[in-house]
Amino acid sequence: MGSQKIEIEGRNGEPNGVNREKLGNGRVEVRFADLERDCGRVAELFNQPSAIGHLSGVAPEETPPGIDAIRYGEKFPQYNVLVATKSKIKEYYRKRPNLILLVAEDKEKGIVGTVTVEGPGGLGITWAGVSRLVVDENERRKGIAKNLLRSAHAVIFTDRGSEGLGCLGSQAGIIRGVEGDDAAEKLFEGEGYRPRHIAKGNCVSWDNRLGRFVQRDTINVGAVVRDITRGWSRYFPQPKSS
Repeated sequence: MGSQKIEIEGRNGEPNGVNREKLGNGRVEVRFADLERDCGRVAELFNQPSAIGHLSGVAPEETPPGIDAIRYGEKFPQYNVLVATKSKIKEYYRKRPNLILLVAEDKEKGIVGTVTVEGPGGLGITWAGVSRLVVDENERRKGIAKNLLRSAHAVIFTDRGSEGLGCLGSQAGIIRGVEGDDAAEKLFEGEGYRPRHIAKGNCVSWDNRLGRFVQRDTINVGAVVRDITRGWSRYFPQPKSS
């Protein structure tokens, strides 16, 4: 997606006509990320072995001997490699204001998940995107991924006058051939997404066993606002923590 700059009024302040009801049992809430404070934990989540294969173009901070992810990216610039360190992630999001980073925070355990909303990439585009949805491997099967996705929907579909992007549709790419791809597909299907097509060789993602990037197919899925019927407006992200 492109890099059109999108400003969301009120994102860091009080809500403007948005219901910010707490999620689930009240222990976990989704909020807009603070890049200065949160990127270290986001890097830890990206580096988890069970997560990194699902993140296109993301290399682990520590790679096998002889593997230099930065040089790999320089050799294949079309891959646009991001090394999952605090500084690199902070720099990446700071330079791309169309990317909106959200985090799920447990009151006792801190940040336990993250998702990225990708704003529309150009003039006249009415769809946004969801990417880099990760939940801590010790906190899964608790509904956190679903809450993160619904918060992403709240940002995408809420109108601009009430802090959202005002888009008509949302899309995502599910990387195939990685353990857990079926669970990811079920998550999006359960939230109203339908397969649009399979994109052959659409991305590269890290393979822990091989210690390098592998070209992979993606299932591209999408949903329009009328398909999202489960109260996403309740899940609008909280402001950044003070």
